[in-house]
Amino acid sequence: MSATVPPMPLSDTSQEVHESESQSRRETIARAAQQRESPSVGASIKELITTQRHERVDAIYNYRPVYLTPPPITIYHPVFTKFLEIMEQDIDVTHEELGHAQMFIDQAVRVYKYPSDRINRLSAIKTAVHQQILGITPLGFGDTEFLTDGIIFSAEASDEFKSVICFTEVRNEMGWGGHDPVAQAECAYVATYSSDEARCVRQLCCCPALLIGIAGPHIIIRGAVFAEQLITQNLTDYISLVPLLAAGRSALGDTSYRVARFFRALKECIKILDEYYTGLVQMISPPPGRITGTRFYGQDASSGARTDMSALRIPTFIGPHFTEYYDTANRKVVLTYRKRLDVATSDRAVFLAEADIESKPVEVVTPKLWYCKYEPSVWMWVVVMEYVKGREVEDTLTDPAHIESLWVAVKTSHANDFVFGDLRWVNVFTMDSKVILIDFDWCGKAGEVRYPSDISLNADMHWHPKVQRGVLIEKEHDMHLFRVLTGEDL
Repeated sequence: MSATVPPMPLSDTSQEVHESESQSRRETIARAAQQRESPSVGASIKELITTQRHERVDAIYNYRPVYLTPPPITIYHPVFTKFLEIMEQDIDVTHEELGHAQMFIDQAVRVYKYPSDRINRLSAIKTAVHQQILGITPLGFGDTEFLTDGIIFSAEASDEFKSVICFTEVRNEMGWGGHDPVAQAECAYVATYSSDEARCVRQLCCCPALLIGIAGPHIIIRGAVFAEQLITQNLTDYISLVPLLAAGRSALGDTSYRVARFFRALKECIKILDEYYTGLVQMISPPPGRITGTRFYGQDASSGARTDMSALRIPTFIGPHFTEYYDTANRKVVLTYRKRLDVATSDRAVFLAEADIESKPVEVVTPKLWYCKYEPSVWMWVVVMEYVKGREVEDTLTDPAHIESLWVAVKTSHANDFVFGDLRWVNVFTMDSKVILIDFDWCGKAGEVRYPSDISLNADMHWHPKVQRGVLIEKEHDMHLFRVLTGEDL
């Protein structure tokens, strides 16, 4: 994830523009999503073919199809990283956890005549994780009403809306009913958090939630957020509850340990989300006896109560949860995200942010790297660098000063045995007489770094003929792209 800091603090006018643009876009998505079919219909193949299209503002970015690739969901809330950490750790599970796992496996691998039988018999997951995780529950927003196979609400609610932490959908067997249960859980999430009732929460956060799909003896979990797009991402594959052959332990024993770890991760993350939404509700709800207002959202028809959000600071942009760090001088740096850069590339996690160092806005003289460190809470490297306003190269470089600047940059990298790999127009900016390179994702030591497996090899990319998925990035390839950019040899 990258954050770039502007050379001067944004003015109040700029903040208002960004707020209106960002929040307006999210509300446009919400209004479009409100027109969707009910979750049970929306998860059908026929509907997904219609809704999962790039031109749909309410499309769910979940890799289906690949051009709906989301940014990593871990940047929006640490709960998803917590789940992944627990699933990767070789933790010591208790005998109670193993007992619940064994019972759940026994219940899940049985063959049931009716879907309701499967839902009713999978009692071990309710004991191990949460009582509300399974059990047919109705939901209704506006004119939309639907049933879920399990739903976990936060402990506290605002006047109008009770946040949902987890959605569960069940199919009796794989393929039963003609669609994937986790796809239906996605649709239930969209229906919930795009509703008018959810606006009070939607204005303040990315609406993190967990989605569980159970299909016969298989279980999967996804994370979901509503940021600049609707985003879901797998946190597990479909875990087979039918024991698989394993080295060192019995097949059943190995599956029990995996399920016990899964239950531990799920239980802890549900607790984290409950605490998160509880804190959010406490911000929204007015103190007892306070006169309430009507500034941000409508009235609860059943109670007539209104919640005053006028004292709350509505974020101008719903961005990453990584918002502060300490620099090399041990000064606290606070980041306020303003917008996402390169929105056209849906998976690129690059954001524009304003930085305050010890509550003082930053003025920039020369661009530099501020921060580069692996952050466990976002499950990836975080890079903070100063924002440079330049012009993207759209054609061949002709200015001798620009060609010389690019030549120095590439030769300096090669002299230190580094390769860039992606020296294309989109990653080259001109600023006055200099050239600035951006997007160092592929950069690394020659002989070590390789091209990504998902690199686009279209002819209009002008790659070196030897460039292929997974092959080593070579200096020769950089020199080829230098010639494409300048018409000159390096």
